[in-house]
Amino acid sequence: MRLVFPVLVLAACHGKFTETAEALDRYRSGRAHLERGEPVEAAEDFADAARLDPTSVALVAWQAHALAEAGDLEGAVRVLSGQAPSGTVTPLMRYNRACYLARLGRSLEALDSLQRAVQEDPDLVAAARIDPDLVLLAGTPGFEAVVGHPAVQARMAGEEGAILAGETYDLVLEVRGPEGMRLDLTWVGPALPGFEVRRIVDEAEEDGRHRTLTFTLFAGVAGEGTLGPWRLGVSGQALDLPAVAWEVVAPPGATPRTPPVLQPMGPGFWCPAEVLEGRATPSVGTWLGRLLVVHAPSDRVEVDPDAVTGSPLVLEVRRDGQIQAVAQARSWAPDAARAHVRVIAGTDPVLDAVVPAPQPPVRP
Repeated sequence: MRLVFPVLVLAACHGKFTETAEALDRYRSGRAHLERGEPVEAAEDFADAARLDPTSVALVAWQAHALAEAGDLEGAVRVLSGQAPSGTVTPLMRYNRACYLARLGRSLEALDSLQRAVQEDPDLVAAARIDPDLVLLAGTPGFEAVVGHPAVQARMAGEEGAILAGETYDLVLEVRGPEGMRLDLTWVGPALPGFEVRRIVDEAEEDGRHRTLTFTLFAGVAGEGTLGPWRLGVSGQALDLPAVAWEVVAPPGATPRTPPVLQPMGPGFWCPAEVLEGRATPSVGTWLGRLLVVHAPSDRVEVDPDAVTGSPLVLEVRRDGQIQAVAQARSWAPDAARAHVRVIAGTDPVLDAVVPAPQPPVRP
């Protein structure tokens, strides 16, 4: 639900300064309870504040919100179905009431409350078009007439269960919205962990009002995590989509693809397994001036010959007897300022970078 609250204004007239101060204290206490995940206590505080300051519609809205957070949607509807202590029923109260009714499955009541809200305040139409609670009303007769055009529904889903490393993984985005809608999908999560996009299929049905985008990803690394979250733009509207869980397991006896890692090595030396797992911390010791390249066992590593000297020190990362990765540690040439490093899988470069040479420590 896209919560819509009026600005909190506490009355301070007719000698009621004491009541106003107490109302503000109760409001602040309610907000603190909400932040601590205590919605029942918050609802009690907002109710007390509303009684102390009967002119504030915002306190009624906060009380209903706290009740809904506590799972008492019926209570939230009751609070917003009556008049505020001031005798006022605002469009914002009707809008929030429509959201709670929609979540309860009382579609016709929700549509009636929403219709009255947008009639009194047309600016609420924009919020109603993309409110995830009100999308539940999309099939209710008359809803499209209220919001001006079809509400947007969107869902991102991945494959259920674990997949094997080296296989593909389908991520599917389904969108229902206005005819001829334009989509703009943005990844707002962390970097894509061990996946490569191999194919995108865009299918349209029902005069362009139903779009399905299938992203086929190559899963090269065993592990688990989430893809996303995402931000979806649909013809000027914006929706936030939650992250999708994934799990990739290594097939028995197989070696999963290892993403290349470049690590300029400063003081000390540490195991490439720690580099792979993100736990690398230099130890105190002699400056070795090495360049560490971690890669899959079958990858080919190319480094500018003028940038390094001597033979590479080769290290292996094993798990349960299986080689997961190989690391090559190369010593920098004394006068080298940088090195061009390429890691090639088959015929495809999977890493192409220029790395500056580390500077030795300045000794007194």
